[in-house]
Amino acid sequence: MDISLTGSGAVTAVDFIPSDASQTNNGQIVIANRASGNISILDAQTGEELRTVDLPFSEGEKTPEPMYVYHLLSTNEILVDDRANNRVVFFDQTTYEVTRTVETGAGNFHMWVDSQEEQLWVVNDLDVALTVVELETNCNLNHKLSKKEA
Repeated sequence: MDISLTGSGAVTAVDFIPSDASQTNNGQIVIANRASGNISILDAQTGEELRTVDLPFSEGEKTPEPMYVYHLLSTNEILVDDRANNRVVFFDQTTYEVTRTVETGAGNFHMWVDSQEEQLWVVNDLDVALTVVELETNCNLNHKLSKKEA
């Protein structure tokens, strides 16, 4: 299968949505377009770009810089970390409307969710910190690393 993307920006992360996630999003691929400030939704079978979705930002904020994408199965949300605005944006997997945002430390780099989908872990390289988010409550449990830990 050949996959080509339109628009500018480097592809930095890919997350496959399982084929049984929902009928309307059956077999899609979500890609973070770091330089474009958006995500691309592709058909996994054909590679066709179905749509792009801009990350939200307000006047006075920096243009979003999406780094990684994660599909949260328990809530059918797509998580995208925004390095430029120090947050993670949650999108509804069907509509791609923003469902919530969570503030993080500065310099979002890598992002993982534990196997029970209870916590989100975001590495913040500028703050030399790990942001831990309780996903059910959106409670942010930042952990600043000491020089010894780093």
